[in-house]
Parts: sequence; structure tokens; C-alpha cells
Amino acid sequence: MNLKIKRFSLALAFCMLGLVSFAQKTVTGNVKDASGEPLIGVSVMIKGTSTGAVTDLDGNYSIPSVPSSAQLTFSYVGYQTKTVKVGDSSSLNVVLSEDNTTLEDVVVIGYGSVKKKDLTGAVASVKQGDIAQVAAPNAMQAMQAKVPGLDLTQSSGQAGAGVNITLRGNRSISASNA
Repeated sequence: MNLKIKRFSLALAFCMLGLVSFAQKTVTGNVKDASGEPLIGVSVMIKGTSTGAVTDLDGNYSIPSVPSSAQLTFSYVGYQTKTVKVGDSSSLNVVLSEDNTTLEDVVVIGYGSVKKKDLTGAVASVKQGDIAQVAAPNAMQAMQAKVPGLDLTQSSGQAGAGVNITLRGNRSISASNA
């Protein structure tokens, strides 16, 4: 009798695993602005996770293994962040509206400050909480983990030795961007 219950429980567990695996699907779609133009580089994330994708040149994205209960968050600089529930859909097309309030924000850069709407280059922002989440021996190495293209190298192994900071590789044969 006890063996039958164990077998039944085991069979039921395998069935449930099969149902869980079928509950996930690949979600694809397109992201455009209010005028119908595709948005390139929109961050599409499964809310509460680090799983996501970035839109391509045509505004298309694809995220595999998305649970039906998930919500997708669409964010892009200068546009309002939008969250959409996946549900039974395997294709979600989204239109983002402009967020004119953030264009007046002031961005402090290494050699001055500019309004966000006038900024033409790439800017990375690292908050204190972001640094605290990274398992690194010091704050500089934690920043390296959070800023794309940042390369930190110590000039020697001695305590208090200088650190060379290089952003996005060397750009010149004879000059340095350290």
C-alpha cells in the first residue's frame, strides 16, 4: 500500500514539472514611439529578474522562457517606462510615449554639467546601492562591474598603489585615454 502511494506521488510530481515547463514561452514583439518609428536599444526586462533583451534596429525583441504570470518592463531614455502583463500572449507590441520631464534633468559629467536633452554621448550612472550589491574588495572594482567599458588596472601589487582607469579601450596609438 505504501509503495503505491510513493509511486503515485512520484508520477504526480513529474506531471507537475511538465506543466511548469509548458507554462513558459518565448515572447517577441516590437517597440515604437508615438509617431510609429521603431525604437532602437529599448531595455525589455522581466520584472523582478535580470532576464531581458534589447530591441534591434527595427525595434524587435525576443525573450525566451517567459512565465505567463510575468510582467515585462520597457524602458528607454527620454521615454516613460511601461510595464505590460504577459498573460497568454506570445507577441507584445508596445508604444512608448515621451517623458519630457526627464529631459530637463541636469547630468554631471567629468568636465562639467549639461542638461540631459543636450547630451550626445554615453553616460553611465552608478548609485551607492549598486556598489553595495557587488561582491568586490573595493568600490573601484565594484564600479568596474557596473559601468560598461570601464577597465581598472593597478600599477603594482603594493598597498596604496595607483589605479589606471581606462574607458572603452585605447583610441589612439600615441595618446592615452586613461
